[in-house]
Amino acid sequence: MAVAVFQRRNFTSASRSTAGQKVAYIARAGAYGPALAHVQHLTQDGKAEHIRDDLVYTNHRNMPAWAQDDPARFFTEARKHERANGVAYTEWKFSLPRELSHVQNMDVARDVLQMTFDTTRPY
Repeated sequence: MAVAVFQRRNFTSASRSTAGQKVAYIARAGAYGPALAHVQHLTQDGKAEHIRDDLVYTNHRNMPAWAQDDPARFFTEARKHERANGVAYTEWKFSLPRELSHVQNMDVARDVLQMTFDTTRPY
């Protein structure tokens, strides 16, 4: 049985993690890469290397021209211009049903993002 989960969480400019760090983590970039990483929780000895294959797909939309290929840059710059203790970024999480195929889940995700953010808000 499919279980639906939808979470929305605001982070202020005083939050420990930044939107740029969150984007890098999601995309497995920068300090959160490379593709080969030590994944200690998957092995008993914690010394074996495994390919990180937990990232299925990543993309970004509606970025301004100066950050078209770098969403981390966009969110880092946005934080610099946010008022003190203002909402620096909002994290949205939603689950996709295991009963659907990968292609069907991609379609669902695309539809949810399109309905939520349209073509005007960066995500």
